[in-house]
Amino acid sequence: MWPLEHRRDVLRVGRDSVELWRDSTPGLTLQAVANFECAGGPQPADLERCVAQALREGGAPGGRSARRIDVVIESAWLPAMAFDVGAPLSTRGRVESLLRHRMGELHEPREPFELRVDYCAGDGHALGYALAPAVRRAVIAQLVAADRRVASVQPAFAWGWARLARHRRRNVAGWWSWSEQDRSIVAHWRAGRVVTLNAGAVLFDGTADIVRAVDFEAICRGVLEDLAVVHVDWHRDARSNRADDLDAGSRLTHVLMAAPTTPADTPALAKAHPTSAA
Repeated sequence: MWPLEHRRDVLRVGRDSVELWRDSTPGLTLQAVANFECAGGPQPADLERCVAQALREGGAPGGRSARRIDVVIESAWLPAMAFDVGAPLSTRGRVESLLRHRMGELHEPREPFELRVDYCAGDGHALGYALAPAVRRAVIAQLVAADRRVASVQPAFAWGWARLARHRRRNVAGWWSWSEQDRSIVAHWRAGRVVTLNAGAVLFDGTADIVRAVDFEAICRGVLEDLAVVHVDWHRDARSNRADDLDAGSRLTHVLMAAPTTPADTPALAKAHPTSAA
């Protein structure tokens, strides 16, 4: 185990479903899936039902310490944004005000967002996240009702970025591709910090597709180096073994959040991905 990693169960809240993952020595194991029923997109009213269902079907935790759980919320519920801050000596208060203004224009929240900002004085850019209080309340209410202790509520991208930091330690710069249920997030990083972020990339179909998308991002962002790529998936996908992926894989590291398993071994995985359960 990487010494800075916290080993806890994870509640993943995405665009399509709520998933309960149990911590284990080789990785995370999917325990339960609760799908949202609204075809037009997830609604806060449906969130409590799905969280309660996933916790109920996932079974009781193994002990008192196992009741602690990390809630990781994807961009469909908790949007992310990289943005220029203007003057390089901007204060954190000014950066948060700028983030609140930009998020408000895009999402028109009913209540003021809870903001999280990744910014260091002297940077010309920042990375920000915005969480609607109603989403936090819906999740925490069901965790408390299920006698689970909330260790943290985090943006999924930020949680994965911190948990998997060891995969970036050998390079001074690179690309980070993070999979969510309805999208991919592609980030260019340098000196351990995110420089640019595409928070609305498509879901990728194999390794070659990932590298092509990163190369396109590099052209758009003016990144000239041929940098290494780390791509993170939650579920194993046999499509990455296609023959046309072999050459593209030389500069790409594929990281899997799930412990080695098959859909047949884990009923929840088969339920979440019936097409891959053959």
